[in-house]
Amino acid sequence: MTTPSWLPAAHTWIDMAVTQHGRTRTGPIEQVHERPWATVLRIPTDGGDWYFKAVAPLLAHEVRLTHALATWIPDVVLPLLAIEEERGWLLTPDGRHRLREIIRADHDLGHWERALPLYAQAQMTLASHVEAMLTMGVPDRRPCHLPRLLAQLLADLPALAVESEDALTDDHGRQLDSALPCLTAICQELDAYPIPDTLHHGDLHDGNIFLWDGQPRFFDWGDASITHPFVSLRTVFVSVEISFDLPDGGAKEFAFRDAYLQPWAHLAPLADIIKAYRLAQCLAPLISALSWHRAVAPLPPESRREQGVAVHLLLREFLDGLSACC
Repeated sequence: MTTPSWLPAAHTWIDMAVTQHGRTRTGPIEQVHERPWATVLRIPTDGGDWYFKAVAPLLAHEVRLTHALATWIPDVVLPLLAIEEERGWLLTPDGRHRLREIIRADHDLGHWERALPLYAQAQMTLASHVEAMLTMGVPDRRPCHLPRLLAQLLADLPALAVESEDALTDDHGRQLDSALPCLTAICQELDAYPIPDTLHHGDLHDGNIFLWDGQPRFFDWGDASITHPFVSLRTVFVSVEISFDLPDGGAKEFAFRDAYLQPWAHLAPLADIIKAYRLAQCLAPLISALSWHRAVAPLPPESRREQGVAVHLLLREFLDGLSACC
């Protein structure tokens, strides 16, 4: 994405935005992150660092979605300084303090207990905007579509052949083919609970949450999709396990799980909320696998093989968890 013709245009646009906000750039623009699907630049200004993000056409919906979220849930996302929807560009201020650095310093899980109810409330608010988000191009991974989406993913697995000990075996492939009836039953049971499909962040780890004036702000919506809200906890658990050096599965019974679920209890008895949560956890690895597949499928073959191992790992995790739900 960082071609000679692309960067000068971005620098010009950034400098115009800095001037329009009454600020001055105080140093060179630096690239701080690059992946096949996104590039991030840091801009030092006399009002603090700003960050520019350019997304690949595949993720063009992220700019539209981020713009909409700044209107719908402004208190829990970073403010937007400028956007350019046609070119997939957005500009935000520095979020100041990431939860990752804070939580690894003070080892206080209370940060998650305070952040997750706010995230749940945001999901409830966004449930009324589902059709608008789908129109923006946010991927539709509602449970009713998952059996079809899994079948499509399995049909494309030969194009994601990877050379790794983590790659799916032929036996895994047969298990995934035979899992479709079980998946259908899980999705039907989950849809029977009165919990609305809504926006799922897709990558809700402690590196994607800022504490802005002490309040959690969620950012980086490139992996977002419309699906069952409770699948969001999978990445939270992984994040906590990494930050606290816990074994796999070691975070699932901490109090922050209930802190997230409690705001939903006005929709159904808490026992039903917990049942729905357990069903959603069986789907969460599949949702993540679909997200990774969407990102890596358009890549050149060599990059696809390198990045595609994540799809294989997530599908193996999905298989491992099915026995708990069927």
